[in-house]
Amino acid sequence: MICVGPGPDLEFAPIIDRIWYNTDAPHTTRPLPSRSKWTGSSVSTRWLSIRCNGVKVAYCNGVDFVTNVFERTYRKVLQPGEIARRVAGHQFAFARRVVLINNVKDRAAVEKLLGPLIESGEITEYYFVSALLESALKKVGVSRQAIEKTIHYTDCSLVAVTLCGSSHVLYSDADVFMLAAQNWIAPGLQLMETDKRVAVVNPKWVTSQVNPETREIKGDFNLSYGFSDQLYLLSREEFSKPIYRHFVPISYRYPLSHIAPIFEQMVDAYMRANGRLRATYQLATYVHDDDEGAAYRRAKPLIELKRKVIKAAVKFCEMLPGNDPRFSK
Repeated sequence: MICVGPGPDLEFAPIIDRIWYNTDAPHTTRPLPSRSKWTGSSVSTRWLSIRCNGVKVAYCNGVDFVTNVFERTYRKVLQPGEIARRVAGHQFAFARRVVLINNVKDRAAVEKLLGPLIESGEITEYYFVSALLESALKKVGVSRQAIEKTIHYTDCSLVAVTLCGSSHVLYSDADVFMLAAQNWIAPGLQLMETDKRVAVVNPKWVTSQVNPETREIKGDFNLSYGFSDQLYLLSREEFSKPIYRHFVPISYRYPLSHIAPIFEQMVDAYMRANGRLRATYQLATYVHDDDEGAAYRRAKPLIELKRKVIKAAVKFCEMLPGNDPRFSK
């Protein structure tokens, strides 16, 4: 498997951004600097030497930008400048800018578009989801059979959170843009450090008003339960563990969860079962251009009946007295 990342001359890791290497070949490195600072970032990053797929690579305690493209989106998103435009919206110095490729018909055509982005430095690396999925599933303790029926609503995020890389990941759907450039990540990281209840941070969605699910307001953040896979910041250490098998009734409100477990539902269930909160930054707003729900398959009659039954059960849970996050939003 070919990857792109900080290369063998890691003495110069602060200035060398990328280099091609083969993860199947022997590879040696010299000791890394104990500390370096990414230009434009207010956060110093500590470099560690770790082994990924049998190869030593650089790992820094920072944030990776990760986006996923597939058959419908790759031709637009992989044009020069498109990833840079998405990255610039967050006003943050990311350690890596990573593209995941999922469910495409012509890999060669995709790699032809990726080549110039690597050469220009617009992205630092890319991976095909299918090549890393089995490893990701093993790491998080989820079987492929469990998610097979809705696999592409889950596989890319599982690969993103289990990739070798920085301590935190900013995952952005290919159709997501910031309404205005805003560094919401730095205050988000600070909140996660000072309030250990917070597991996930995101800006507010442009269509959302005052969130009725808000349970607490803390500075510029609304704290609540819930999760969206459109745009999120989280810790790889926490979400690359086998945490995805909690049963929480209210989490079945997510589309397609009546067919098979999906990433949003599984994360939501874990967070509610363990008192882990979502923090929504009120000073930054994102836009999701996709026609949500347009890609959902037309259900067969029995599946549609199952959906309606589960929807009714979720409604019943919401009517129960009390404020238990497993039963109320």
